[in-house]
Amino acid sequence: MKIRLLLIVFSPLALCAQLPDLKVPKFRTTEYENLQAKTVAQTPGDFQLKGPVKEVCETICMLKENGEDSSLCLRAEYLFSAKGRLLDYSEDSMSFGLMRYNDANWIVNTYDSTGEMLLKTIRRTNYYQKSKTVIRFNEQGFKTQEIYTCYDCESSMDRSDPFYDSIFDYTLNYQWTPDFDSVRLEYRYVKARSPYQRQKDITRSFVRELSKKRNTHPSTSFTDFENLYFNSFQDDIKTDGRNRIIEWTVWDHSIKSSMNVHRKTEYCYNDNDELTEIKHYSSAWSGSEFNFQLELREEITYISYDANGNWIELEVRVQPQKRRHIYTSKDVDFKYKRNISYY
Repeated sequence: MKIRLLLIVFSPLALCAQLPDLKVPKFRTTEYENLQAKTVAQTPGDFQLKGPVKEVCETICMLKENGEDSSLCLRAEYLFSAKGRLLDYSEDSMSFGLMRYNDANWIVNTYDSTGEMLLKTIRRTNYYQKSKTVIRFNEQGFKTQEIYTCYDCESSMDRSDPFYDSIFDYTLNYQWTPDFDSVRLEYRYVKARSPYQRQKDITRSFVRELSKKRNTHPSTSFTDFENLYFNSFQDDIKTDGRNRIIEWTVWDHSIKSSMNVHRKTEYCYNDNDELTEIKHYSSAWSGSEFNFQLELREEITYISYDANGNWIELEVRVQPQKRRHIYTSKDVDFKYKRNISYY
């Protein structure tokens, strides 16, 4: 099975940081779906967890050459409700190099009286530009407001000049039509003037997308992105007989002065649908845009599981290939450990 779709932004599946990303790849959600609470809210399944999980404490450490844990460790904690909804998530690292490219490294969620409908989420990042985003949803599950505050956006500017304070901070209000098939995005910035380009008010219509979705099989409806305004990158996705993504290629069609670099990632799984190997390819060094070379290989070994079938210890070997990976010149091993409590 081969699926083709267009992207708004560069794929996160591209070769990135030292810390391995062990998330099982999922098909992209549409812009319309991203404006809904059901897409933003997370469950244990989003973290590859099974059963009535209550709390998880996870540590990830880079191993020394003798196999012992080093001082380079990351700690993450997850708290779920009895309804199976993420309440809190936080992570902290003693090493700036050991970071994960998540949407946030601190999350607090608030739900309605049933405990199932997400009403508000607070997301904070502490990497690079430190920021906080507060998102609110209505009773129908659609975004109504987003408040963004950047705490470190002036780092490259003249901090002594008050003109630059809070120039990116804004409140975004979502004005939906009665049928929730179109929305008006209205930005209100803390500073009315700025020398930098910022988001402008715009109307998004999802009428055609919703019409096609009603007449399309659910398994392929995600291929319809009618509201895209930026299509410089294109995805090719291949799946196996169990609808697991086994190959994800990002074609770079952007117009620029430098060469276009295409990237491909291959995934292997075990019988538990857990990743066992990830291979990252790129056309950057091949001399041909259609010739991919292996740049990085990640081998995942599961050491132990608990009674609910959740892994509690695994090791990952990161192996740069040929030209050596930009972040490391030798193989690196990581150990993951999880303490899981249940309801």
